[in-house]
Amino acid sequence: MNNATVVVLLGAALSLGCQNQTIDLESDDASSTASDEETTTGMTAGVPDPTTTDSADSTGSTETSSDSADTDVDPPTSQLGLLALETVAAPGLPLQGVVTFGPVEAGTIDLTLQWLSLDQGSSTTPREPIGEVVDFPGVPVSEAGDIMWTWGSVLVPAAANPLTGAAITLSNIEIVLTPLGMPYCGVLTGEVARPIMVDLTGSTAALSTIESVDRLPVRFPTGC
Repeated sequence: MNNATVVVLLGAALSLGCQNQTIDLESDDASSTASDEETTTGMTAGVPDPTTTDSADSTGSTETSSDSADTDVDPPTSQLGLLALETVAAPGLPLQGVVTFGPVEAGTIDLTLQWLSLDQGSSTTPREPIGEVVDFPGVPVSEAGDIMWTWGSVLVPAAANPLTGAAITLSNIEIVLTPLGMPYCGVLTGEVARPIMVDLTGSTAALSTIESVDRLPVRFPTGC
């Protein structure tokens, strides 16, 4: 074999070796890229999207702010009071009733009255509302704040009479309640018309505020 032939064969061999090395390198690069992609995918799988989490947190914060909005509450327009009438016929055993009334201002005021039940000889038990609610619209109030309360004829149920346990009828009743802060207190005139006539001149009255019919005071005023 001459020298020229040897040179040609050696050149062909070198060219083939370089080509094989290039293919292997490209193959290794492709494998490395695929491996890196798999590793990256494995690391990020199951991790929540921070954009989505922030959005959910923001929504929750908005709802909480909406729930905490303030609401206006109107003040009460009426009050409850305990009316105690201590008559000359039964000292120490006052007739009692629950009264509703609004702000006391010069002019007139609307009142309602419902009697409270009382055991004979008791001023504190059982004191449960009994009988019909009696309306007294347009009761005069003086410039000084005195409530001038006039009754025509009012029935007191038997269960509300702690003296005899019998029903009585009050007639021509006039109560003047003077505002000494609270309670209002004053005098009562008129009579018991039935079952027997009894003059009530010299009797007293008081109206004190209460929170609830279920929470009546054991000690309460019956006059000034």
